[in-house]
Amino acid sequence: MDKYTSAYHSEVVQNITILKAVSRYLPYAQRAMQVIWNDGNSDGIQNMGVIRREDSVSYQLRNEELPPLPWKYTVLSTVPDAELSHYIRPWREPPRNFGWNYRQLPRKVISARMMDLARDITESADTPHQKALALRDYLRQNFTYNLSPPKPPPGQELSDFFLFESREGFCQHYAQAFTLLARMAGLHSRLVTGYSPGNFNLLANCFEVYEYHGHAWVQIFIEPFGWLTFDGTPPGEMRLEDTPPLLKPLLDPFGEKWKVQTPELSARSPVPSKPSITPGQAPPRQPKKPQSNKQQSVLQQKVLEAYNEIYAKAVADNSTFSPEAKHILKAAAQTLKSKVLAFWQQAMESLQALANALAMRILDGVTAVLNWLAARTLADLMLLILLVAAAGLGWKLRRRCWNYLLWRWRMYRCIRDWQRIAARKMDGRVRIEACQKLVSEMLGLIGLRRQPQRDLLEYTEIILQRLPALADDYAFIASTAAETWYSTHLPDENLADAVFAATKHFFQTIRPHLRRRNFLKAQA
Repeated sequence: MDKYTSAYHSEVVQNITILKAVSRYLPYAQRAMQVIWNDGNSDGIQNMGVIRREDSVSYQLRNEELPPLPWKYTVLSTVPDAELSHYIRPWREPPRNFGWNYRQLPRKVISARMMDLARDITESADTPHQKALALRDYLRQNFTYNLSPPKPPPGQELSDFFLFESREGFCQHYAQAFTLLARMAGLHSRLVTGYSPGNFNLLANCFEVYEYHGHAWVQIFIEPFGWLTFDGTPPGEMRLEDTPPLLKPLLDPFGEKWKVQTPELSARSPVPSKPSITPGQAPPRQPKKPQSNKQQSVLQQKVLEAYNEIYAKAVADNSTFSPEAKHILKAAAQTLKSKVLAFWQQAMESLQALANALAMRILDGVTAVLNWLAARTLADLMLLILLVAAAGLGWKLRRRCWNYLLWRWRMYRCIRDWQRIAARKMDGRVRIEACQKLVSEMLGLIGLRRQPQRDLLEYTEIILQRLPALADDYAFIASTAAETWYSTHLPDENLADAVFAATKHFFQTIRPHLRRRNFLKAQA
């Protein structure tokens, strides 16, 4: 699927550390040539496996049980680099077939006005590269970024609604529309999801990428460079966390450069951006956060007091009314040292007083308990021992009792939800989703709760190994629910009835085991 090797590329080595796992897929810069797992433990290296999917793009962990965090691995990638080429001829379509076609379009979905729009945008472009840039600039300049865009009416294609009616959306809308317009213009294009570059931390010498840096963009094939990255989302809308103005040059020295030019377009790191100022033009004014006069006056007063104290010490120590800078720095260091020692001494005194008070309270409490026990009879002491033993037993069994009550409550909810599904007349999509949710809850009651990093269809293999009698019903319900989620068409009533029948058979098969919580352990 992706075996084309660019004639002009650079090798990039990435040392990646994952502190929070959201799936078993490993992120990296495309296209990866080698993945090495760095556990630091020789036993862990032998037990851990990394496999490549059939699409030749994705890498994921092979083991069913995920390793403990953090995950550390090294990836060697080949990144297309147009700056390495002195290719004089214009970039054209590939003259030969590489075994794939990324210009296919769904039938009876693409409207005529979308075809006209793609032709009008790229009409003045001569090469595939110019066409891609024209489409990118059109999306960036004519649409609004919005994380809560309006939903398209039933039956209307999402990209058509985005391009001609709503004209606002987030990165997924931009990337999907970009992909379709590029294919209509005759370009091989594909939608890519992953993460934006994140923030570069100069102190830690690494990029910090979080979940909110998730992003979608487009790759367009241009020979001899291969798959080049193009992003139709407006550059200023890519989310990067704000940092304090004093630390921003240290934590993110590249400024807005990463937002405009994604790293995959070039293997070289961009130069830290500087504001461009033409001759005779005043430097741009930085916006200031609103701050009350009271807060400013308090801060200014504290700074002035500290400066006066340091300056007075420098004058007294050096017997001059005009101390030099080194004298002021020396006085500042001595003042800071005295402040720290005074704070430490005060903190230790407060801690000692607190410890003495706590010890007196404990001593008074122990004395009161001993006096109370001395006044009790033998019967009272026996009753006290029984109460303490009962409290200890209850404390020891607290987790088991809570788990049992929680399990009973979940089983009651499953039975109640099944009765509601069987009694009410629901819409086809709502009925399928309710059946899928009920099946997942019932599997959780017998110890087969699905992990978040596993999708519905991958979980079928585990059910086939543990409970073969439920595998067929679960596979049908899960595949139908997944198709319903990602399809723009509403399911018909016959499909909803078939899912309901499979759920009924599933419920009847698993219900005898719901009252035996150790069923799976006994089977194992």
